[in-house]
Amino acid sequence: MTEWLAPAIPYLKAIHVTMLAFWCAGLFAIPLLLSRHGSVVGQEDYTRIRRITHYGYIYVTTPFAVLAIASGTVLMFARDVFELWLFAKFLFV
Repeated sequence: MTEWLAPAIPYLKAIHVTMLAFWCAGLFAIPLLLSRHGSVVGQEDYTRIRRITHYGYIYVTTPFAVLAIASGTVLMFARDVFELWLFAKFLFV
């Protein structure tokens, strides 16, 4: 393990798990927003719901995904976890 990074491991884990939770919440929320597309009455409603869906995905869900992947990558290299189970997990995820 990289010794200078050892005190930050618990914080990196907390960041990783938190970002992963928010990312998954965004992935569950996007279909709910998309389901609202069918109930629109006019063009204004459609534009509003489409804009909310688009901005929610681009500006909320995607940054959480990037931060979850980045913090997980830092954790992987900081802990020197290069074992078979990790690569099997990557294969299934």
